[in-house]
Amino acid sequence: MIRLRQMLSRMPRPLLHKIPLRKLVNWLHLWLGVALCLPFMLQGLTGSILVYGDQLDRLFGTVPQARTIGDMQSPATILAAGQKALPSGLSANRLTMPAVPGDTAILRANGKSRAEAQQVYLDPVSLQVLAMRGTQDGWLRFVHNLHANLLLEGRPGRVIIGWLGTVLLTMTVSGFYLWWPRNGKWRQAITIKRGAKGYRLQRDLHGMAGFWTLPLLLLMTVSGLSMCFPQTIGDGIRTILPGRDLREAVTTTKVAVPPGMPRIPLERAIALAQPAAPGRSFAVAYLPLKPEQPWRVAFARPGEGTDLPPVTVLVDPYRGNLIEVQDPATYTAGEGLLVWLRPLHYGLAAGPLYQALICLTGLSLPLFAVTGLTMWWLKRRAKQRSRQPGPSRNSTTTPGAPRAAARRGNAAPVLSRRDQSDQAEEGAIHGHRH
Repeated sequence: MIRLRQMLSRMPRPLLHKIPLRKLVNWLHLWLGVALCLPFMLQGLTGSILVYGDQLDRLFGTVPQARTIGDMQSPATILAAGQKALPSGLSANRLTMPAVPGDTAILRANGKSRAEAQQVYLDPVSLQVLAMRGTQDGWLRFVHNLHANLLLEGRPGRVIIGWLGTVLLTMTVSGFYLWWPRNGKWRQAITIKRGAKGYRLQRDLHGMAGFWTLPLLLLMTVSGLSMCFPQTIGDGIRTILPGRDLREAVTTTKVAVPPGMPRIPLERAIALAQPAAPGRSFAVAYLPLKPEQPWRVAFARPGEGTDLPPVTVLVDPYRGNLIEVQDPATYTAGEGLLVWLRPLHYGLAAGPLYQALICLTGLSLPLFAVTGLTMWWLKRRAKQRSRQPGPSRNSTTTPGAPRAAARRGNAAPVLSRRDQSDQAEEGAIHGHRH
């Protein structure tokens, strides 16, 4: 430590100031991007596909559609039909009602392992079983698992994705710092120069895309982190914006089991909870798998399903009283922010335009990777060529020529700092072709 201080004391003070923060940030931004460009491209592409996952499912017919015209059967009747179709050893734990005409009712059932879980697709009018498949089957589920946990089982994959998101957040912030126009030329910083090519084109594309996608990219990254590290992000947000942990409230609530008292049926639980959600219709029921678990029923606005935060009601399965009502209209700022992060992440929160913008933001990650790698490769190739022996630039220049040219009025025009930088880059890259 003493030796380091002696070395620093001998260095000229101006030299110490020649190690700027910008250079360090640029180095960090570059090598994180080079090292992790492929995972970032993968995240962007799979995320953009998932934004339109439901529409793609309908387009390719991978999810069955209900065709029977008529009045929908009651939730209890649909539940009974689905349970009858389940293989032995599986326990139904969630019933999802159709959100729009043509959708099926879906009964999910768990087995001893995740691989055994099944989903039964039923026509809500005829009660016909249209399909039964594993919850992990299908191309869209493959894309989702690739995006969410890199196809790894359990928690490790989600943690890796979380740390990858942390790096992406670091690169987003550092990229904004490096993009900031120090010369005040904002128009050049957010557009592509006419006729730009080579290094200049790649840099303009990289910077322009970064500027226009910055707000949504930050939103996608933070919302993704909230799903990878829900407790950590939730605790952090609640430190600033007070509120309850709503996830814990619905998953850990238990009721006292009175001996000999039967559990109330699903229809009764829905009828008791409905007054707590005026203007909404029954959407999802989470079935109690243990005696001490309450009925959990969710109500949504027509056509929404559970894409947006529903009204969730916990009902005592023996006494019939309401244990808790979670209504988005009564959430605190912290609670509301946390429940909206998921629909915001998947482009479900604000209509088709927002959905398209989220899709384009995901596609910007491959663009950043390609343009960033191209700039790095062009610089690297230019440095390699500059080390090759070649004719000296001064060997073909007549002494005094610059001064003579200036006297004849042929002096070079004065270039801006950015144009000088571009000219230097292009010269380094193309100057050794011949």
